[in-house]
Parts: sequence; C-alpha cells; structure tokens
Amino acid sequence: MGVLMITEKTNWYDESLNKTYGHNNNGLIHGINYIENNETIECAWFKTKKERDEKILQEIADRNGF
Repeated sequence: MGVLMITEKTNWYDESLNKTYGHNNNGLIHGINYIENNETIECAWFKTKKERDEKILQEIADRNGF
C-alpha cells in the first residue's frame, strides 16, 4: 500500500503568510496543501477559490479513474 496523500484547502491570509513574506503572493492566495505523514510537502496557489476547487475535484476524478 502506498503513502496516503491528503489535500487541504488553505488561504495566504489565513496562514498569515502576507506578514511572513511581506507580499500578497501576486494575488495567488487560495491554496492547496499536499500532506504526507502529517507534513506539508508541497503547496499550490491559485487566484480564485473556483480555480483551486476545480483542481481538487480534477485530482479526485483522476485518482478514481473518472
């Protein structure tokens, strides 16, 4: 059995990343955290919630063969 990867929605401002980095990530504020073994291994950022949510739905469909 492979490693289970979890996806989690995130937001640049909710994570206070604007304070950490001092910018707005060029407007890419809606994110996906990819988590393995309770550790975030990658983040993907999108301009809109719709783009982010469509990416999550596409990944679910791809994993399930739809």
